[in-house]
Amino acid sequence: MVKHEAGYNYIRPGQFRRYTDWFLPITVFLGAMALYVKTMAPSIFWGDSAAFATSNYMLGLPHSPSFPLYTLLGRLINLIPNLHPAFASNLMSAIFAALSVTLFFILVKQMAETPVIQTNSNRRMLGSKKIDFGTEDIAAETILVETDSISKPIIVIIPCLAVTALFAISLPVWLSAVRAEVYSLHLFLSFAAALITFRGITANKKRFFFLGIWLYALSFANHPLLALAFAPAFLYLILIALPSIGFKPAIFGVLGLLFIAGFSVYFYLPIRSALEPAINWGRPDLLSSFWTAITRSSDMTNFSQMTAAPDYLMRLKKIGFYSADQIGWPLIGMALFGLWGIYKISRKLFLYFPLAILGNMAIVLWAADFTPRNYDMVNYLSPLFGLILIIGVAGMLYLLRFRIAALQSSIAITALIGVFAYFAIGKNMPIADMSHLDGPEVIAQNVVKNLPQGSLLIAAEDDLLLPLWYSAYVDSSAGNIRIISAGGMNNAKYRKQLTINYPDLAYPADFTNDLPGQPDSLTAQLCRLNVRNRDVYIQYGAPGVDFASIEPSGLLFKYVGSNTKPIVEKESYKTHISMMEKLVAKNPHEAMTLDFAGRWLFNTAVYFERIDQVEIAWQLFNKALSIDKQNIDMRIRLAAALARAGKLKEALQYISQALEIDPNDKNSLELGRHIVKALEKQRTVAAND
Repeated sequence: MVKHEAGYNYIRPGQFRRYTDWFLPITVFLGAMALYVKTMAPSIFWGDSAAFATSNYMLGLPHSPSFPLYTLLGRLINLIPNLHPAFASNLMSAIFAALSVTLFFILVKQMAETPVIQTNSNRRMLGSKKIDFGTEDIAAETILVETDSISKPIIVIIPCLAVTALFAISLPVWLSAVRAEVYSLHLFLSFAAALITFRGITANKKRFFFLGIWLYALSFANHPLLALAFAPAFLYLILIALPSIGFKPAIFGVLGLLFIAGFSVYFYLPIRSALEPAINWGRPDLLSSFWTAITRSSDMTNFSQMTAAPDYLMRLKKIGFYSADQIGWPLIGMALFGLWGIYKISRKLFLYFPLAILGNMAIVLWAADFTPRNYDMVNYLSPLFGLILIIGVAGMLYLLRFRIAALQSSIAITALIGVFAYFAIGKNMPIADMSHLDGPEVIAQNVVKNLPQGSLLIAAEDDLLLPLWYSAYVDSSAGNIRIISAGGMNNAKYRKQLTINYPDLAYPADFTNDLPGQPDSLTAQLCRLNVRNRDVYIQYGAPGVDFASIEPSGLLFKYVGSNTKPIVEKESYKTHISMMEKLVAKNPHEAMTLDFAGRWLFNTAVYFERIDQVEIAWQLFNKALSIDKQNIDMRIRLAAALARAGKLKEALQYISQALEIDPNDKNSLELGRHIVKALEKQRTVAAND
């Protein structure tokens, strides 16, 4: 019986094959690394990326589950001399993304290099000659080997290189490589675990099998939710490996120890939390808070609502169109047919791929409503893209080589991939190239530079809060400013940490109890209690702060209280416009920068509208829409406000704009129906009169 498994080299490799086995992966790594470093953000990025850069530098505990493996590795890379802390964290993402692309190439090449085999003849085809094996036993399992794929391995290598390039420049992979985030490390651990486990199973080498399973277990210490997506696939690998490694209690004990070793990284959390770092989200120093932190149960208080039959079909449609935009419907279609090719390549490993695809698709559909503007959701797709492309190219290449000559099938697949790669690089480069992005750092520096020492600053959203953390705890430019998240005050552990970080502030009664808090009430009380002893500044939009109690002050609003009449300079709005234009100028296509600038101007416009400066408000509204042309939410909010004011026709115009951006947006469709009904009712009343 001829052994027929991917990764099993039963034909003596030639010199070219031995050369490419080590040279090409190194070349792929260096090429991917050059691309990612070239387009990498030079400093902090928006959102969680800024929090990760800060936590890596100071060994803080970011939002649950605190990602201990990522943080510890981030601290290691920060030990490299002369590296800016934010740059070091971004560089770590680039390194793991380049390694992931390299592992992808090795996986697809290993699968695609399996020679084409048939078992229905007693002859071996070597060119035009037929050689009889001469024995009945071997004749029953005769092989037909496609000689082109053996004598000319370049025929297989070229489409593998092409699909690797397409994978590397797809946005789910590229965006994970250019900013501080956990996703490139997750991708690396997932591919490394699969590749090494495959090797252990096909070559019957226990040490590789156990190493692969340990790497998979370790991925839970980086991103447990995404690691869970591979659980069915790796459970299957364990089950098919048991007959060869033995059903002994010791084997199950070793597997258990490997998972315990992977999860043991989480024991870093209570140790570090007990040392009271300034960023200590969830304070997992006690057993109850430790369990809450690693399971994110504090974020899932509305679990029943989260699972209450969301529109999965609509989510699937969005993911499908986004995937087609990145890798093309033909390549997605190839994956459907390629599954049969994967089955022919390796019957043992075959089920791993559909199980991994289904697991990852389930997590993406459940986690949140997918939107291309949410980079976290986009990054969730990177393992899925990798699996689809491996199946499509390796599987279809095998099937085509089975029916037609290897050269023609290789050229056809390479040409198809090349077309999509050509359009993808031009389309994705403006989005993924963050080499000139400095918005988060600029906004943080401009916010704090004019604030008096000891001021209290209450941030309304994470896109301002987290860059301010970096300013406070890494470069110390905001070290003497008390920075508080208004939304975070619903979390009892966060409130407790505030009292430790800022013991000189005045806090409301029962501020440190264990009950969920009301951010609007707590924010209002903090302002009132501290305004007598220090300057208090607000990012407009913080809950509980009335517009009549604040006045514009640079990019923020100063809290003056209800007993003082705010002083509003009409020209103050120009400061906001000038700053947002500056942010957008360097990255006019970067979605997160556009989103931040648009929302900032929109919220500022709301303030001026509420103080009856309608003309200024509409200048700001229009500027916000001109900066962020794809923002549906702003148009819905404007339409709702106009509808409440009875300006139904104007409201309908903004709904029309929102539906032009996304014809299937549920909120736009629902509000549009209400406005149309109100218009019809208005016309009926007018006709009767």
